[in-house]
Amino acid sequence: QSRAIQLILGGIGAVSLLVAAIGIANTMVMSVTERTREIGIMKALGCYVRDIRVMFLAEAGAIGFFGGLVGCVLSGLISLGINVVGALYAGGMSGGMSGGMVSGAGGGSGDGTGTSIWTILWQAIVGGENVTRYSVIPWWLFLFVVLFSTLIGLLFGFGPANKAVKIPALDAIKNNE
Repeated sequence: QSRAIQLILGGIGAVSLLVAAIGIANTMVMSVTERTREIGIMKALGCYVRDIRVMFLAEAGAIGFFGGLVGCVLSGLISLGINVVGALYAGGMSGGMSGGMVSGAGGGSGDGTGTSIWTILWQAIVGGENVTRYSVIPWWLFLFVVLFSTLIGLLFGFGPANKAVKIPALDAIKNNE
């Protein structure tokens, strides 16, 4: 059952990745279109073609990188929220915050009323003995996602970058858009 859920979520993620890649390509095409005159001026001033290509590829890579970073931060916060809510719910089921995810955990106020929110947050992030975490995202997955999203940005920015370097300098300078 969990494998089926993983496959469904993976399919949703693949569709999201395709939509994001098309969005990056669209953004870069619009960037080239809007900066046609600037490209012509750079070529007229003697800028190398590879520098123009690198400029647009760096922009596409940055879009992918920051998109992946924002996605990782959001998914990390959602995962943390799931674990905290799970801990509070499981703790509430056993009569206070002393059960569930935080059972037997120290760091409370010492008056027997339960565990502090900081201890719950810490256990939701790193786990521990007698701790149930409902959502676990390995650290390497965050690294992979950021690198992969940067790579997708570069791949889908390559076409618009090549379009930018093929624009003739005089035609670009005469462009009134």
